[in-house]
Amino acid sequence: LGSSRFGFQSIRLEGRRSASSGMACSNAAELRTPPTAPPEPASSARLPKATPRIVNADGTLLDVEDLQVPQALKDLLKELDVDSSGKITDENIGDSLKVFQQLKAGLDGDGSGQLTHAEMEDGVNLLTRILNQKRENSTDM
Repeated sequence: LGSSRFGFQSIRLEGRRSASSGMACSNAAELRTPPTAPPEPASSARLPKATPRIVNADGTLLDVEDLQVPQALKDLLKELDVDSSGKITDENIGDSLKVFQQLKAGLDGDGSGQLTHAEMEDGVNLLTRILNQKRENSTDM
């Protein structure tokens, strides 16, 4: 079984002898089949997303749902799988921590070093409005 540069798969069929006559049916034949389209990704609305697993230092995987922690913490850990790979790595956690630290510093409106719920809500609403305007402006061109 092989594949050409255009995605056609080749299947090599070796010759065999006819059971009735004992004669060779063919020496060899190659059948080329057109490429098949990859299956469409399943909509997250139709299939539940698999629970991400934490990659431990030794490479073993730990299912987030198996942790003996409050559900809110499990939900937070699941969100750290930002690349939707199904795995939460040190890189995912580190990147998310940096983003959170930057958001915390940027959203702290009064500079107190303490982010209030109101400051966080105001900042997220502002970012949402900016991103929506950006989308609208890019479609106007």
